[in-house]
Amino acid sequence: MSATPNRAQTGSSRKAHSLRSLRAGAIWDVLPLRDRALLQWLLAGDIVTAQLASLLVYSQLRTAQRRLQRLVELGLVHGFWTGSAQRPRGRYAVVSLELV
Repeated sequence: MSATPNRAQTGSSRKAHSLRSLRAGAIWDVLPLRDRALLQWLLAGDIVTAQLASLLVYSQLRTAQRRLQRLVELGLVHGFWTGSAQRPRGRYAVVSLELV
C-alpha cells in the first residue's frame, strides 16, 4: 500500500472557464489585441515566424514564441518545422488554418 494518494484525474473534460471550451468566434473576442493583429496579418502574409512576429506585433522574441505556441494550442493557427538551403537547421513557423 502506497503512502501517496492516486492523483490521476479521471476524464479530460474541458473547464467551462478555459479558452479551449469556447467557439472560434468567441475566442476572437477574448484574444489580446496583439494576437488579433497577428492573425489579421497572417491572412495576408501567409507564413510568420517568431522573429517576424516579434517585429510586427510583439516587442520580445520570447513573448512572440510563447504567444504563437498558445495560438497553436488553441487551434487558431497551424505550426510546423521548416528548413531551406539558406537555413538547413530550419525554424518553427505558423500559417493560417485556411492555408493548411
